[in-house]
This record gives sequence, structure tokens and C-alpha cells, in this order.
Amino acid sequence: VKWDMVCELLECLAELGGETSRSELMSHARAQILERGLNADGSFGDYAKAEAAQGGKFDVKIGSKLRTTLVCLEALLSTSPGMRHLWPEIARLENETGPQVIDAYATA
Repeated sequence: VKWDMVCELLECLAELGGETSRSELMSHARAQILERGLNADGSFGDYAKAEAAQGGKFDVKIGSKLRTTLVCLEALLSTSPGMRHLWPEIARLENETGPQVIDAYATA
């Protein structure tokens, strides 16, 4: 499963007004992300195949693992009923402070 894509779509649904309390699809997606996408170290995704395929030409931990984890955390936050009221403020701060963390790592 491409967890970064699942999380991007979940976040888009939330930004369009979807709510996990009223959407079985969103609720199921959140549950699957937490049950199947979450690794023991707190990251999201499976990178064994990506690491083998890249042969050291691409930093999988930064280029994929960090990005997927960031996207999944954003999706879980934006669809969490207890945090939903904070999401506009988080987005505002992100826009004011410049590039996201992943962008800073990608250009370093």
C-alpha cells in the first residue's frame, strides 16, 4: 500500500469538509493507516523494497520515509475530531513559516 497516497487523499477529503464521524470511508481509512501503515518506530510505510531497488542512489529514509510519515501525521491530525478545530491555525502557521520540514531536507 502506498500510505503517502492514502494519507494525501484522506487529508483532501477532510479539507473538502469530510468528517470521520460521518464518513465510513474516512473512518475506515484512518483505522487502516493506524493498524497497517504504522511501524514500530513511529514512522509510516514499508521501505524494504524501495531500499533494495534504489541501490544507494536515493536516501529512502529522508526522501520517502520522512515524507510518508509527515503526510500520514498531517492526515491523522486533520481528520481527528478532537483536533479538527486547530487545523486552520496549523495550516496558517505552516504557510507563514515557509517550507515544510520535508522541503528543507530535500534541498539540503
